[in-house]
Amino acid sequence: MRRAPGTLSRSADAPTLVRLAVAAIALALVLTGCELRLAEPDPPLLVPDAAEVLRERTAEQATVLAGTAELAALTAAEPVADVLTRIAAVSREQAAAVGGLYEPFPGVTPEPSATPTATPTAPPPPDAAQVLDLLTEAAATARADAGTVPDGRMARLLASMATGRLLLADALTVATGGTAGPVATVEVPSALPAGMTAQDAAVLVQSEDAAGMVWEVAAARSADDVRQRAADRAALHRERAQAWAEAAAIAGSGTDPRRSAYDLPDALTAEVVEPTELWAAVAGVEADLAVAYASLVAVASADSRDDLMDAFLECTQTQVAIGMAASTFPGMPELG
Repeated sequence: MRRAPGTLSRSADAPTLVRLAVAAIALALVLTGCELRLAEPDPPLLVPDAAEVLRERTAEQATVLAGTAELAALTAAEPVADVLTRIAAVSREQAAAVGGLYEPFPGVTPEPSATPTATPTAPPPPDAAQVLDLLTEAAATARADAGTVPDGRMARLLASMATGRLLLADALTVATGGTAGPVATVEVPSALPAGMTAQDAAVLVQSEDAAGMVWEVAAARSADDVRQRAADRAALHRERAQAWAEAAAIAGSGTDPRRSAYDLPDALTAEVVEPTELWAAVAGVEADLAVAYASLVAVASADSRDDLMDAFLECTQTQVAIGMAASTFPGMPELG
């Protein structure tokens, strides 16, 4: 039988029909899938937790401080410019230590707007007084956060940053003709701060007692004009050792770690006293004691760190007063 032109043979064209049907089904599935994907809600935005909010605030404050100090240093005279440059450098390192500013799209630079805008008038450059205000505020913020943040390691870092900022504020004040702030007042609590163990206290008791002996020897080997001040400092360390021993309930017990003598730095036992070396050694003892207190800031529970931070600051201030410059991160030798 002849077929009309353009008609299909059932036997010859069944595969073609099958292929067309399969293609139609596949297309429908693709279109349906597209519709489903288009109907899906956008992924939820990431909400920063309390730790990230604190970290970002700390990084932003340090970054702003660094930039302001850099600008102020451009027009400042010596020695103020040197201090401002130091503040900028330290602040950059502090920002990096907490991870820097958050970048939502790292490496992506937004395209400039096509709409022309008027060039804003540049504000006057900041001065040392403005930097000092920012520095003091940043120190207070870091100190407050160090006292309440749950993470002990972050608390220690923030306490170090607060201490470093206060020391820089003193340096800037002196460079501009002012007087450094008061030395921190230290009070040993009647009971150990929460989170601190008797073993922690025993190490601190011995460290304070040994520092007392160092100052006693320094007093004995010093001229009359500094002998009494050194003796007073020695008595202060001995008193703190006793107070911490009482707080830990180990005073006079078999676990009281205090000894009648301790190993002394070579500069204190040399036959000929070199004043520069002697006081460098004494400053080193104060720096070591500051590290001990800073380490305990990480151990103590939140809201129980104030007394430890005060002692940390006071020992670092004493170290600087003797003539040993504080590091970028006081109390944290592993960071420099």
